[in-house]
Amino acid sequence: MKYLVIAALAFSALFSVPSFAADPTPEEMQIARDKMKADKKFVVSDNLKLTEAESKAFWPVYEAYQADQDKLNERLIALIQDYANNYKTMTDANATKFITERLAIDVDRAKLAQSYLPKFGAVLPGEKAARYFQVEYRIGLLMALNIAKQVPMVGIDADKP
Repeated sequence: MKYLVIAALAFSALFSVPSFAADPTPEEMQIARDKMKADKKFVVSDNLKLTEAESKAFWPVYEAYQADQDKLNERLIALIQDYANNYKTMTDANATKFITERLAIDVDRAKLAQSYLPKFGAVLPGEKAARYFQVEYRIGLLMALNIAKQVPMVGIDADKP
């Protein structure tokens, strides 16, 4: 699990919001995404210790799951970008809209995981499928923490502690 932190930090680069930090170029963002995906795949592989047969069946399901997660991540990035553009002038209605969409993304992420559980269970023994979801969950927690550290609270100036 020592590589889990590395992967999560690389992934968190995707969530750096330009209004809160320096604007990365599209090329830098693509490099960060490619590195994150490679690091995450390494962490998954290192933790699952797949047999050759498991590996052949697992990786296509993994790639499909990651593609579906990418859609949710894009929604989250767009939401955070919108927040970054408006947090200093946030209205009550906009704040409610923001948190409603944030919660909807969380619900959709949970539904996605639930929909993939049988797919992973079909290609992995139960213990490895559970371990895979633990790795995903831990990476998600580390990313959420990094995002929380970067995004100011609603109604509080980002320049003030």
